[in-house]
Amino acid sequence: MTPPFFITDRDEPYRPGLVLWVDGDNGLVVGQKVVPPEEIDGAVASVLLAALEKPAAGPRRRPLRVRVEDHDVAAEVRDVLGDDVTVTVAPTPELDQVLAAMAESFAGSADDASYLGDNAVTPATVARMFEAAKRLWTVAPWRHVHDDHVVRLDIPALGVDGACVSIIGALGQSFGILIFSSPAGFEGFCRMADEPPTSRGKLDFGSDWLSLTFARGADLSGRMRREIAEHGWPVADARAYPQLERHERDGVERPLVERDLRIAAACATSLALFCSKHSRVFADDHLDPLCESYFDSDDLEVRLTLPYHAVGLFDVNAAPAPTGAAQPKVGRNDPCPCGSGKKYKKCHQRAVGAAEQPSPARDAPQSHGDLERTLIREMSRFAEQRFGDLWFRFARDFDDFSEALMLAVPWSVYHFLVEGRTVCDWFLEERGTQLSKAAHGWLSAQTHVWMSIWQVVEVDAGRSLMLRDLLSHEERRVEEASASQILRPGDAVLARIVDQEGRSLLCGGHPQILPSELAQEVAARARKRVRRKRAVPIERLRDERVGRYLIKRWEAVAHEHEDHFAGTAQSAQSAQSPRSAADQAELDRAVLEYKKRHYSDWIDQPLPALAERTPREAVRTAGGRKAVAALLDDMEAHERTTETATAFDFSALRRKLGV
Repeated sequence: MTPPFFITDRDEPYRPGLVLWVDGDNGLVVGQKVVPPEEIDGAVASVLLAALEKPAAGPRRRPLRVRVEDHDVAAEVRDVLGDDVTVTVAPTPELDQVLAAMAESFAGSADDASYLGDNAVTPATVARMFEAAKRLWTVAPWRHVHDDHVVRLDIPALGVDGACVSIIGALGQSFGILIFSSPAGFEGFCRMADEPPTSRGKLDFGSDWLSLTFARGADLSGRMRREIAEHGWPVADARAYPQLERHERDGVERPLVERDLRIAAACATSLALFCSKHSRVFADDHLDPLCESYFDSDDLEVRLTLPYHAVGLFDVNAAPAPTGAAQPKVGRNDPCPCGSGKKYKKCHQRAVGAAEQPSPARDAPQSHGDLERTLIREMSRFAEQRFGDLWFRFARDFDDFSEALMLAVPWSVYHFLVEGRTVCDWFLEERGTQLSKAAHGWLSAQTHVWMSIWQVVEVDAGRSLMLRDLLSHEERRVEEASASQILRPGDAVLARIVDQEGRSLLCGGHPQILPSELAQEVAARARKRVRRKRAVPIERLRDERVGRYLIKRWEAVAHEHEDHFAGTAQSAQSAQSPRSAADQAELDRAVLEYKKRHYSDWIDQPLPALAERTPREAVRTAGGRKAVAALLDDMEAHERTTETATAFDFSALRRKLGV
């Protein structure tokens, strides 16, 4: 585990590894050791052996049960203790309590806070940060900007490549800027902020971040006020004293170094100029792409790009955005990469001199449906091998993903984020050079797709549908032979539409259809969620958080009114694109693999039905064995109601538990 303190004997502050063993009966720490992070492997067992021989507190004893949070650590402990001690994998809140107490003891008093630290930074560097902060406060970009307007930041000389800047203060509370290493870091931060504190568990923001905010002079430590007076650092007014902090991904504050202050100063200075010059741009829902470089007195180049992903439209020596793979040439009818929502030919094609792409149909004999199914299979195998359980967590976004496969499968590869990026992005980056031109073009089109609530406006039975997005207000005529024979004007679907080469195709939809009034209800809640009274920008709808919310709300409303339109939903399921036997077998295999992983973990999970014991622990008593058998009987009964091909066989679990 990682302790809440830093060691500063290297060029950069770092957090060491901490091995901690606690007696669960009395909360006493019986063994601990701080080691360099590169030496943590193997230290767990050695500290445990030392604690057994000579505990730091209490008498010498040998435990009957040991609980750890990590499967690898569990294996290491089993090797040391043998089979006579039960080792389970489960949460360890006792250790969290020790860490919390440790963090409090290391916090120090508020009056110890300092701009200079322990001479880690120079007064001259702090002075530049103050000057930059004063400019930013004077311009006050938060008057024009909301939290969706993230800006790309590149400072080549300082090694900043593709950082993501969020301007805060639109709500009139805390003012300043947050700098993340990538958009994925910003999205992880927002996800954590959206969760209620009681559901967070261990803090994990997904990324570290640098924050430059403003405080009243009266709120500063006495030491900080003395430093300001001694060095004469400039401030705009009594509310505008800058505070710079570097936080780790678990929220722990890290000591600042010179580079942190230089990045913050360069960003604040350039952002003040950028926002002063282009304040009107932020008032428009469809941002005109901008990319400008600024140079300070040391000739340090700072490049700002808005919106973030528009960097590809400009002739700069910038690396591609870390959250997306290098993109092929954009088709005339593809959505413009600037995020405007317009087709490329009507937006920035002329500006960048892009040529029209040839039709994928001339490059590959496969139909779009065949190509999509082939790529889905390849990406699913890639994700399973590359990410394992991290990818299989996409199933949690659905009440029963096996019942919503036609949406769940594309969601898993095109929208669900694994380590900050979609499977499609990872696949393009790592295997893009092996793909045909048609496959590359199809996946490129998929990266522009958003999921939304599409209402039927007009039906050409057996041929096409005219659909209107209730959130973005976009309209598409979709080529769809099957669904056009089922859906009627006013019906609404939660679906994805792919635009490529002048054609719009329905590629993934939830099996439940909602009537107009219920779909409008879900749309109204979604607009409230994203704080938009009118059209929702397409870029917001591409946000994984928005997609996850739409799935939850759609399924909640569908279940609430299930009796009223169950027949319609069943018809919608049959209207989805037909699957071949091979495709169905592949999907069945994915369902079974997910169940196998789930039930493998289940036997070591504390369950309320077993008085918070795990099934493995419960079977040691006659009563517990009876309770576990009853649970298995219930689960088997449920499995008998599913399709035979995806029914899980519990016999291996029964043998393992001796039931």
